[in-house]
Amino acid sequence: MAAVKHTTHLARLLEARAAALVVHLRDDHKQSWRTIAKAIHGDPEMHSTVRRQCDAGRRHSSLCGAAAELDPVLKGFEHGFGES
Repeated sequence: MAAVKHTTHLARLLEARAAALVVHLRDDHKQSWRTIAKAIHGDPEMHSTVRRQCDAGRRHSSLCGAAAELDPVLKGFEHGFGES
């Protein structure tokens, strides 16, 4: 049961980080929803999913101050974003 608990915790953490990345790309880099969807999911038609991730990322960062904690992680993603 411990493995299930740890796996669930890891999945939540990764979801939160992906959501924070979407916020970063949208707010700081002014990327379109379709561009972000293509970069993250490989499909520009998933723009609605990306919008939901952005909303979740904003809620998460405003509730617990995660933006400062995730800043180094997000900066690492910047170097590869937009490359084909």
